[in-house]
Amino acid sequence: MLEIFKQNLDSWLLLTKDLDGGDSCSRHFTALYCLPHSPAEANHALNLLQANGIPIRHPDTSKWYSSTNRTSRDQLIPYLCYTSVHSRSHFLKLAAQHAKHLFLFTWNTRRNWQYSTLAEHTAKSDVPWNYAWKMPDICLLNVWAIYVRGFMQHTITGKLLSPLLYALLHILDLHRLADVLLVVAQSAAGRKIGPTYLPNTIDHDMQNLTLGVHHAAHNSPTIISILTWLLYKPYGIEAARSFFQQPGEPRLDIAIEALD
Repeated sequence: MLEIFKQNLDSWLLLTKDLDGGDSCSRHFTALYCLPHSPAEANHALNLLQANGIPIRHPDTSKWYSSTNRTSRDQLIPYLCYTSVHSRSHFLKLAAQHAKHLFLFTWNTRRNWQYSTLAEHTAKSDVPWNYAWKMPDICLLNVWAIYVRGFMQHTITGKLLSPLLYALLHILDLHRLADVLLVVAQSAAGRKIGPTYLPNTIDHDMQNLTLGVHHAAHNSPTIISILTWLLYKPYGIEAARSFFQQPGEPRLDIAIEALD
């Protein structure tokens, strides 16, 4: 798998943009989710891109992005999608950690590009220093739907409660359907998928929407999730091509196009 992305691999053999690891967890687990890969490739990422079950952006401890207090919803979703399907142990460790936040909040209580002391920040960053606490990202129905499917697959309780949980998924899947219908409506109104600095565009950063919609349609699928994926797939591919063919980005459009 990694051969496709060799120009974006750093010394840790993790996916980066221009060798910056701020989005390595998100990008690397997107690639693993979408493409065939070896157990060694999976274990490599699972060992490096989590700390005590919490996904981290990158393991380089000299950088701001190695701390769990920068783990946002954007980083969580690809890791969660992957482990909920492919790694029972890492999924359960993640669930145990996220349960401490009631599955409502992620861990990013500090801003990106910030360091804990002014001296270190001045040496390593070019943005104003602000290491104050901030509100972490909120997790709602779209994230809970991935967890429910993971519990149904990986736990005895989930299997025993599967009829009840499957009924619940029909409600949770409405969140992604609403997201997709908004994209369809905006497109029908003449807006184009692309970067937001262009006028009249739909934001092409749809990686996590794509993963979530695909995951729902292929793991304990409901009629809602199946129809949502069928409706959304061409938009997801168009968005991936627009976003990941930008300079410096890993070619994850190739990976997303491989999703069935």
